[in-house]
Order: sequence, then structure tokens, then C-alpha cells
Amino acid sequence: MIDGVVADPANWPATIIFASRTFDGRSYHCTGTIVGPRVVLTAAHCLKSTASVTIGGRNYRLDCTPHEKFVPVESGPPSAWYFDWALCSSKLEFQVPFYEVARASEDYWQAYRTAVTQVKILGFGCTNNGRASNLLSIGDSVITEHPVPTDTSREEVSTLMRVTAGATSCKGDSGGALYHIDRRNGRRAIVATVAAGPENNSYTFAPSTWTHWFQGFATQWTGRRGNEYKICGVHSDVHERCRLAPEL
Repeated sequence: MIDGVVADPANWPATIIFASRTFDGRSYHCTGTIVGPRVVLTAAHCLKSTASVTIGGRNYRLDCTPHEKFVPVESGPPSAWYFDWALCSSKLEFQVPFYEVARASEDYWQAYRTAVTQVKILGFGCTNNGRASNLLSIGDSVITEHPVPTDTSREEVSTLMRVTAGATSCKGDSGGALYHIDRRNGRRAIVATVAAGPENNSYTFAPSTWTHWFQGFATQWTGRRGNEYKICGVHSDVHERCRLAPEL
């Protein structure tokens, strides 16, 4: 995290280091978020060969699926990151105090789509000195570009939010969540996940989970796996731990 501060893990137990290994044996990490009893949300470009997370000393193997429209690229135009989401399933239920809400309701989105500018961004990425970090960082950021309004009849599509002020992402923050905090009640919901940014870390691209593209992806993903893989905020009555995140 560039211009972030160390976060208190007790406030964010569902934010995890997403460890992966390439086919040639090299290891690396991104950031992921537990958004259901057996579901992790991260970035599609973080997927290589195998993936796992370790929570409380227990290792969970993950089966991950990228959005079908995601095209893996090392660098490219903003459109390369429009569908940079992945959902991962675990056969074991995650033992954390609560799960994060991956998507607010449609009426909430319609009310806040253009009003949401202040967000918090989390990740286990490098810091201002460029060094890798295993510490969770948090920062206040400002959204300066919003997704194109949802319309399935249009050829033009943009799911991206662009964050150009405040804290921005660094390597290792990929897949981390951007949160909107509701000033009315202090509750929070994920509005996007970190995809990419330039080498100088001057901004962050983040595909929004508040779009029909993510909603459709998440609904179909769960439909292929069963009700035990429902997602907080996408499906109703998932689990009581979907509603226990502390107010900020």
C-alpha cells in the first residue's frame, strides 16, 4: 500500500494473504477477502497453478475460477482489467469471526453509484519504500472515475473505478478490496477489487462489484457449486456472520 498505514487485523479478519504457486514452482502472493463461509474473492490475474490460504495455522486449498471474459495480460489498456475478478471455493468452512459483504443491494447501488467517492483500500502489498510486506495495510482513497452505467444492450462496457488520490495499491495488494463506509450507520460493503496500476503507483484500477457483470458472474458461479457456496451481499440469508463486521 502506498501512503497507507498498518491496519488492525482484528477489524479485518476476513482479509487474507492469497498464496499461489506458478507451474515452475515460484511462489508469490496477492490479497483476498472471505465473502462467504467457503468463498474467497480475489483478482483473476492472481491465479496461476495452485492457490491456498492459511488462517489460524490451518491451511485451506482453494479451487478458483476467473471471470470468463478476463484475458490475462502483463500490461495493457484499462479494458484489460474490466473483468479481473476470481471466486475461489474451499471444501472447509473458514473459521473467522465474520465475512465481508461483497456487494450491496441494487437500490443501494443506484443511490450511491455516483455519490461514492471516499473508499478504504486494503492489502498485503509493498509499501512506500517498494519492499514486500506481509503486514495488512489500509488507506483512504478517492474514486475519480466510476463505471459506465449498467446496460447489457451496449457494446461499450466499463466496470472500472479509478482511484487517483489518497492511498494507492502496490504489488501484493492485487485482489484486495475497496470498501464504502455508509455514514448513516457505519456499515461497510465492498465496491471493487484491486486490479492494477502503473509502475509509479500513481493510481489504481479496480473493477467494481456493484455491476451486473459481477452479479452475473457470482450468481452463476454459486449455481454450479451449490448453496454452501453462497456469497454475502449477492445472495440473501447466507450466514449470520455476513452481518457481524464492526462499524467503522
